Amino acid sequence: MSKRRIIVLALFALLWAGNAFGWSFAVCGDSRDDRDGIFPQILSAVDNSDMEFLLHTGDMVNKDAHFAIVDNAKGTFTDNTLAGLDRDLAAHPKGKGGITTLIVAMHIPPAVEGYRPHGTRYDYERRSAKLLAILKRRGVDAVLSGHEHMQHVEDWDGVLLLISGGAGAPLAPFQKYGYYRIDVENGKLRETFRRVRPAK
Repeated sequence: MSKRRIIVLALFALLWAGNAFGWSFAVCGDSRDDRDGIFPQILSAVDNSDMEFLLHTGDMVNKDAHFAIVDNAKGTFTDNTLAGLDRDLAAHPKGKGGITTLIVAMHIPPAVEGYRPHGTRYDYERRSAKLLAILKRRGVDAVLSGHEHMQHVEDWDGVLLLISGGAGAPLAPFQKYGYYRIDVENGKLRETFRRVRPAK
């Protein structure tokens, strides 16, 4: 066997051992009413593994909160997306099944007065206004998003709008890496920014 072939095989083995050819993530769902502490064990197992993230597939009623996920990764809120969100929120109103808190999560934050996220379609402001009307009608407490490489919190006409885009991608000027801890108590949300400094 030639030296060149040995070097190529050794490099291939090193890359394979270093997971250069693949990656993994976890999937789980239906964690509501977890009286046996299963979901915290799953979170711990994923955290202590080589998996990149955990994808939760549904029945995300956690104690007294309902989470709705909106797909707006293509830079718009389609009519079908908005109608689907409205139906989901109507089916999970505050007061039903102990729900006191409604949270909507999406990748791209909605357009707000004086600010339009990058990579959005020409009608994003109008579509964001339609979204806000649904959120207000259904009593949504918070919209959580990322996309913009920054940390930002504001009151969007009675709805908490939180952008947490500092989990490792290059940041906008004057921004910090980190995440938000969200505390939910008696139907109220409180956000606390937790800074994470780059590894040395």
